[in-house]
Amino acid sequence: MDNQNKWRKAYRLSNMDKTRQLSRISWWMHKQKDLADSRLKNRLYKAYEVNLDDSVPTFLLCEQLKIS
Repeated sequence: MDNQNKWRKAYRLSNMDKTRQLSRISWWMHKQKDLADSRLKNRLYKAYEVNLDDSVPTFLLCEQLKIS
């Protein structure tokens, strides 16, 4: 009976290790996704800011193209 308990304990511990490893991987993947999302958001925001700063006002474009 002692030997069987040792095997059960080892099996249970190995399953716990696998579960912990999977949860760490899942956490890491979630963190990487969040980082990628925030970087994309920052890039889009910066691109939007640049377009706002560099864009020519509409009325000037209309005057240049003689559009009323």
